[in-house]
Amino acid sequence: MDTTEIRYGQQAAHFLFNHQDAIANALRNHARRMQESANDARAQFEAGQADQAVKKAQDATMVTNNGYGNMAQMFQSEADQTTAIAEKLDALIEGRP
Repeated sequence: MDTTEIRYGQQAAHFLFNHQDAIANALRNHARRMQESANDARAQFEAGQADQAVKKAQDATMVTNNGYGNMAQMFQSEADQTTAIAEKLDALIEGRP
């Protein structure tokens, strides 16, 4: 490691220490919102799958039934990744490996 990397690491640690609560809260809020969005999109997708009239109406809009299915997967993936980052941050703050 050169001195620039060491200095960057120290600055990052200082920033994290000073803003750990705000960062952790932001991560948890983002994960919660992504989970809500995944649940909403999944419900729309399933509604269209269960009722051809709903699917036809969805497919006539900018967001098709298949689009709802894809969005549900993307939002779920984002929620899962953000939750994992938040959990790692919590462990770091608490001094766990």
